[in-house]
Amino acid sequence: MLIYLHYTLGSHGLLAAMQEQYGDRTFSLGQVDADPSRCVLFDLSNRPDTVFNAGVDARVDYQVGADQLTGLVNLQSFNVEKSERQLLRQRLANALDDAKNYGVKTELMLTRNDNNATVMLTSWEEPQ
Repeated sequence: MLIYLHYTLGSHGLLAAMQEQYGDRTFSLGQVDADPSRCVLFDLSNRPDTVFNAGVDARVDYQVGADQLTGLVNLQSFNVEKSERQLLRQRLANALDDAKNYGVKTELMLTRNDNNATVMLTSWEEPQ
């Protein structure tokens, strides 16, 4: 089970070089959109330490699916007041549960280490 997730943004060339530099890690590289200069690199090595100088570190609170991100990946970050965090988490858990009916492969709910924002990460077989 995945406990730690780290990710960063950058160009395809920069992030591909980082993958090669840290061959002992498990990465998933993808494009943010159709522009190859906008990519995201996920470190799925499940280590508490990060290799990214500028990136996001998060701990996994909820997970369904494999420890890999393939297909279409959707990442959403929510920064709400502490008093509203539990309600948000309940709503996101319900949304993730419903997503199983629509082709979701992987579901993760995370808490960012830098600002306690809640992050929902899903991967899908098809864009529809």
